[in-house]
Amino acid sequence: MDKNRLQGTGKDMDETIAERQGNGHGGNSRFVGYVLLMLERFIEWVNEHDGIEWVPMVEIEKDFRARTAVPEGAVMPKGL
Repeated sequence: MDKNRLQGTGKDMDETIAERQGNGHGGNSRFVGYVLLMLERFIEWVNEHDGIEWVPMVEIEKDFRARTAVPEGAVMPKGL
């Protein structure tokens, strides 16, 4: 993965975040904006690849439990 493509340039990210947030927002919202923008770019990058399927975590958990045996003598938390 190209780190620069994912992170973008500081100026690029500043412009994008300012566009989305408007004026008057301080440092914390700007940091959150950077994080969300990086996540958006990561998702776009993942979606460019064939064979990728987004599934809810509960489906991953069900699949894992169906394929994985609980070790003998293991004590599982209630509800699992």
